[in-house]
Amino acid sequence: MPRRGERTRDFTEPAEEERPQRLGGIWELKTSTAHGRRARVKVDTTGFVCRRLADELAAELADYVELKRPHPTGVFTYRQGLLDLCSFVDRTAGTEAAACSLARPEPDVSHYIREWIRALPGQFEEGSTRPYFLAADVLSLIRFRGQHPERVLTPAVQRVLTTAMPASIPRTNRQMEEFTRAEKRELVRAAWADIRWLKQRLARGRELVAQGADPRIAGWTNLANLAFGLANDLVSPLEIWRALPSHHAWPPELKEVFDIAGVRFNPNTGRYLLTIALASLLYPRNIDLQSFRVLLIAATGHAPEEVAYLTEDDVEFVPGGVRLRLVKRRAHKIRYREFKEMGEESQVMHPDGAGLSTAEILRTLIKEMGEESQVMHPDGAGLSTAEILRTLIEVTAAARRRSTAKKPYLFVRGSVIPHTDNSHQRGELSFRPFEPVGRGGGLDEWVERTGVTVAGKMDIRRLRKSAKVEKTIAFRGLVSDAADDHTEQVFWGHYAHGTTLRTMAGHTITRAQNDWLQRALAGPVVLDEEAAGQLRDPEALDTLGLDAKQAEDIVQGELDMGVSSCRNPYQSPYSPPGEFCAVAPLRCLECTNAFILPSNLPQLLLFAEHVESLAARLDPRVFHQAWGQSRTNLKAVLADVLPADLERARQQITDQGLRLQLPLSSFVEFDS
Repeated sequence: MPRRGERTRDFTEPAEEERPQRLGGIWELKTSTAHGRRARVKVDTTGFVCRRLADELAAELADYVELKRPHPTGVFTYRQGLLDLCSFVDRTAGTEAAACSLARPEPDVSHYIREWIRALPGQFEEGSTRPYFLAADVLSLIRFRGQHPERVLTPAVQRVLTTAMPASIPRTNRQMEEFTRAEKRELVRAAWADIRWLKQRLARGRELVAQGADPRIAGWTNLANLAFGLANDLVSPLEIWRALPSHHAWPPELKEVFDIAGVRFNPNTGRYLLTIALASLLYPRNIDLQSFRVLLIAATGHAPEEVAYLTEDDVEFVPGGVRLRLVKRRAHKIRYREFKEMGEESQVMHPDGAGLSTAEILRTLIKEMGEESQVMHPDGAGLSTAEILRTLIEVTAAARRRSTAKKPYLFVRGSVIPHTDNSHQRGELSFRPFEPVGRGGGLDEWVERTGVTVAGKMDIRRLRKSAKVEKTIAFRGLVSDAADDHTEQVFWGHYAHGTTLRTMAGHTITRAQNDWLQRALAGPVVLDEEAAGQLRDPEALDTLGLDAKQAEDIVQGELDMGVSSCRNPYQSPYSPPGEFCAVAPLRCLECTNAFILPSNLPQLLLFAEHVESLAARLDPRVFHQAWGQSRTNLKAVLADVLPADLERARQQITDQGLRLQLPLSSFVEFDS
């Protein structure tokens, strides 16, 4: 039995985190991307005269990387600012450069820092943001040093942190415009064509795997054997490099694989490029996934980060469509959206139940812009989110099975780690999540490969803005509906200009004109003797929107409200449904429920006299606001009455001693 202290643990010790190493005057900083891809950033301070200052800043950068774990791109920016400042000090400080330090008052380093920041904008083209970020990064390192309790920062350098930076972010009035409909249509067609070529390439790879055998036994110069070995993880690309003969001794099928995979051959790195071509027959490359990114943004209208980082858990196929869980990291928001198939008259559902019909958007666009075409790719398939995702899941299935990423991302690519990589993974197959930007697989390379021509800069955000314009047109310029996936403030700041602003302005003007037109046309239905006698005719009832009971009550005077009759005083636009109209008869001449019969003429004439007397007593602005529409409609009604009928109505008022029939409460207003 082991003694106390001699027992061994049945679990492994946690590995210590890699700390920044300093080898001579070279600082080696280790960081990683959000997907776990490691990168090394070296900061060499040996060549500077101001070596002390360079090492102080490099030490702060090393501590910052260890504490914050920033993205490698940000670390490279910090390094550039550090090296640029030290080069400036070497040029301008002369013999004092060797003594420069953030902890020494002499020589005054703050002077050189200010002069460096002031000279930065002249080193870059007009409008560049690099001067601001370089200066901000260096000041961040100095501020980081000032927070350390055991490191000294002179008062002069501390004052630099509180002064405004002369190198500021340039503000321009240039806004990023959306793609035109023709450009968007071309992008969609190119994306589908690229995907069809990818599927053909992967199908060729599956055929080779089915025909192949273990290359260690069956031979290294047979293309099917090499594909079989890579697909089944029997051999690595590095083993293929070492086993292949010179390219002069290759059989024709090995040389033809470059054309099949779309890889350019180079004799100097032929064996390495051959493994890349082989991997391309089995797994999609990073540049291949750009097509799916373009299509999903065009189909959903959501941000690039929301669609590019979809996982298997975020996708749920439902009858007739797909339901997505969209995560927007910058806004810390999670949204659920349901997208129906293109062929159905269905809705893109939102959490509150309101929807946007894809077919409606297309019809509205065709009507608004006068085009009879649809956004489709050549073989007839449309922008169906479910179809795009099914295709993506199909082509990435093999890569996702071999991926070791922490999350089951849908966008996974297979690639060969370059022969120039110094890590132990050199020459291995790597299965990593999609990277939207990067050398050899970015959007610019994809555009060049597909041959798409667009005006202006090729920016994926322009595609999202095109979807915003379409949504604004479909919703008739309503910001509350067009900005359903972010705040209205963001919509006004990023999307409400250009075509979107013109569309919104046009719909606003149209709505205002329609509102005033409806107000001008809103009024009672006037019936003469002949029309009043035909109220029992079924066709006349259908035209007027009345039923037989309402027509009979109007004829019998059961619905007489004084100056007019009413189709239903309990369905007034001025009162809650079910309650008796609270404004009759004062607003009857502005109501579409009102019917004016020849029997109402005496009361209309009396009402006209009272309205004119009211116009003489009230302020014109007050009268126009309260009674202007009634007066206009009343004049229009009386203008269509025959003079003989008007005379007969006046005689009836005199003979019968008629008075205006108004509620008692209304006389207070008339007599005031």
